[in-house]
Amino acid sequence: VCVLGLQDVEGRIPVHGERYLRDIASKETGAIGLMAHLGNWELCGYATTLVDRPISVVVKPMKTPRIDTYIRTSRERMNLHLLPAKKSYKECLQRLRRGEILAMIMDQNVRHNEGVFVEFFGTPACTTAGLAILSAQTGCPVIPLFITRKPGSTYDMFIGEPIAAPPNRKLETLRTFTQVYTRAIEDMIRKYPDQWIWIHRRWRTQPPPTKTTPPPAS
Repeated sequence: VCVLGLQDVEGRIPVHGERYLRDIASKETGAIGLMAHLGNWELCGYATTLVDRPISVVVKPMKTPRIDTYIRTSRERMNLHLLPAKKSYKECLQRLRRGEILAMIMDQNVRHNEGVFVEFFGTPACTTAGLAILSAQTGCPVIPLFITRKPGSTYDMFIGEPIAAPPNRKLETLRTFTQVYTRAIEDMIRKYPDQWIWIHRRWRTQPPPTKTTPPPAS
């Protein structure tokens, strides 16, 4: 099976908002890329051709070893450094503090004890607050980063305006910023609904039902 690399997509990905990424690079600070399962998200390594910065991506391994090997090889050929989704928080901090770019995909359902509830297409969605926590702890901004498909095996890369780091790590602050990130994903999905690839139940985890106190007996 042929595995593509950066050289195979060179000249086929116009970049919109390139100035935002270059501005971050000029300040020699780290940044967190906000991504979703939209379009060809696997091509985010193309951003390394814009700035001389390594990009690390937090990923979950595939259950089938052969598929996992193929996808890992494909991602590495796109100049991406892979970090496991579990037990890599310290490594994420270190890379951000070295001025690197860390990309995280955030349109996934998590369990009650792993996330916060924000609105996603009008319905509560349990969402990781990891981006907000990392951003608050390091002071690194969050940059929306999406790649969509076009006819003829070409693509568009959209780099959004950086979102400043949360001022603190209080729960409500983290929830507020997680809602901002989620809204950025929702806005892109509304523009390209046919390119959102998520076969899992995004809204599977729901808030527990509100307990009501029965009226006192008369």
